[in-house]
Amino acid sequence: MIVVSDTSPITNLAAICQLDLLRQLYSDVIIPQAVYNEMVGVNKVVPGAVEVQQLSWIQTINYKVDRDRHLFYKRRKNGLPQLKNVYWNSLS
Repeated sequence: MIVVSDTSPITNLAAICQLDLLRQLYSDVIIPQAVYNEMVGVNKVVPGAVEVQQLSWIQTINYKVDRDRHLFYKRRKNGLPQLKNVYWNSLS
């Protein structure tokens, strides 16, 4: 299964050395370019920043920020969940 992720699940799991859980649950993780930039393009260390650049199962897609919501909505309607929703629902 493929999932679309925002920043929080990746940084939180990387901070506790459990980022591999995403690979175990989902074959591929897709992040928008805006998420990649938020993690990599800052002047501080962000957990998971190295991993999103190196791991083959985390893929960055290049969409304009104003199209991200439409992309997530369209993919969810087609059975591709947004990770933020899956992650928080699994905690309740």
